[in-house]
Amino acid sequence: MLTNDNGEIEITNLGRVSAWLYFSPYDVSAWYKNFEGYFDLPKQDDLALCWALTDIPSNNMGYIPKEIREIAEDTTWKLRNRNIICSDAVCSIVAAYQCVTGQKGEGTLAVLMRAVRYDIHRMVQAISLIDAKYAQWKKQNIWNSIATRIMYGIPESLVELVQIEGIGGATAKKLHDRGIKNLTDLANQQNLAKVQQITNPQRARAWMVAARKAIGKE
Repeated sequence: MLTNDNGEIEITNLGRVSAWLYFSPYDVSAWYKNFEGYFDLPKQDDLALCWALTDIPSNNMGYIPKEIREIAEDTTWKLRNRNIICSDAVCSIVAAYQCVTGQKGEGTLAVLMRAVRYDIHRMVQAISLIDAKYAQWKKQNIWNSIATRIMYGIPESLVELVQIEGIGGATAKKLHDRGIKNLTDLANQQNLAKVQQITNPQRARAWMVAARKAIGKE
């Protein structure tokens, strides 16, 4: 966060991210270290991504609630198999993974999932700045999609479709199952009948017009 050159204290670009967005410097440092490790993994899957995103000091409650202890222990074991050692922030890791995979939670887990969704845009903004101003990972594609994935509970492949107003996670999955996998497919007039299988004709046409505008075809 800081450098000391013969008593001359200066803030680094990593420290500036903490100052700009009012995040704890310990959290910003953890994000930097986590994603350094994440990008070195031989397999970068959703569970590892959720670990890098949420295993920060502010999420470490110091204990694991009894009602989610079993799933937390299972998650810890799975991360160890990826050579990742997590803290008691594993509860937030579980919550983030439930969000990104479109699962539901009850009780404490539901509360933790709401907390992840509530702050995800600001978290991603911070990590994107860490990338651009300090780490130089050049992974803007991840930062552009992860907040949407957390909010809608969708895989990377559906991120394009939920950009259209009125298309949520469940609808995007139905479209994908019918071969409409991106905005180009949705904009294709030949796919109108497929779209009308899951919604009324008026809305189907509105979605297709919006898709054409999004890709610059109208």
